Amino acid sequence: MPSATPEGRAAAEEGAGARGAVCPTSVMTMYKTPFLNYANLAAVILHTASWVAIMALRDADNDVVYRLTHTITTWVPPDADAGAVTANMTAVHRFGNVTIYAHIEPTEIYLNLTTLITTFFMLSAGFQLAFTTTQSRMVEFFFSGTLVIVTICIQLGVYDAYTIMCIAFLSMTMMALGFVADRSKVGPNFWYVQSDPAERDPGDERAALLDGNDRPVTSDGLTEREKVAWIAHVVAWLPFLPVLITIIGKYATALAYGDNDPPDFVTWIVATEVQLLTMFGFVQTASLTRYFESRQNYIDGAFILLSLTAKLILGWIITAEFFIK
Repeated sequence: MPSATPEGRAAAEEGAGARGAVCPTSVMTMYKTPFLNYANLAAVILHTASWVAIMALRDADNDVVYRLTHTITTWVPPDADAGAVTANMTAVHRFGNVTIYAHIEPTEIYLNLTTLITTFFMLSAGFQLAFTTTQSRMVEFFFSGTLVIVTICIQLGVYDAYTIMCIAFLSMTMMALGFVADRSKVGPNFWYVQSDPAERDPGDERAALLDGNDRPVTSDGLTEREKVAWIAHVVAWLPFLPVLITIIGKYATALAYGDNDPPDFVTWIVATEVQLLTMFGFVQTASLTRYFESRQNYIDGAFILLSLTAKLILGWIITAEFFIK
């Protein structure tokens, strides 16, 4: 068996890569425990059932469609004959002798609410059924989580096309960094670490990488992969913060300056989804600690529950408001 020296670890990793990772082959063998496999299957069923039910409830002739907007800006010097150009525009700023006028105009970009909701349900069901790795969750969140966040924002009145585009890319950046954090900690030996110790081959060269607690062997401190994982995770919070500020800020602005308070369903969406989205980040924080290395089942269970809960609450609050009343 190779030694736990850097050379030994490098040799073991190279051998592990050549042998390939031991990974699940079906949705019912994805996780270590039968409970999590059944929970994952239940999530697939609930996502699929929600998708089918909402498609059945929709009225195609009266779909809720949001037309995105953009702001037209014009710079007008004092000696210019602005005339009709600025007739429907508002002077928003003056500097020197120049006045900036702005006006909101509709674009040709439309977002169908039913399509957004059914797509994130379909993506969740498809990924959880077809991609039998826990690492695929961040790939799924890259798509479905972004649609969830966009759906929340348009319920709050965020219709500017450029703002929606930025929010979507911030969300995808956050999920991509989350994938890097998830994948980096254990590297190519992920499935060996996740496998049942009783079923491992004692002669497997990857055993040299682990101590009795399934932790990568290291003299002290963090391994290089752990450092990469923590850096990616911390950086992932940066694109999340402006998304969070947009959601909370838009709602707070509506409360402070609107003639009427936001409807109850919007309040419920903000109150629940902000907490759930934030909890995703804290669950990954926990997953990167060594305390949870031997308790990965708790992390996997938390991600399954959070993903299912966030989508069910958002999808069915909106469905009840627009399609059932």
